[in-house]
Amino acid sequence: MSEALLQTITGFSIVVLTLLLLTGIIAIFSKVMAKANAKNNQGVEDENS
Repeated sequence: MSEALLQTITGFSIVVLTLLLLTGIIAIFSKVMAKANAKNNQGVEDENS
């Protein structure tokens, strides 16, 4: 019983850590893309005008 409980807790913690890791990566990626998009949008506006 305790082994099954341990596996459940371990699996759950791995899922939570993975979600946190993905969330962090997505947050960093979106910040980088926002900076890149800001530069790109200025360039595109200059070309269109």
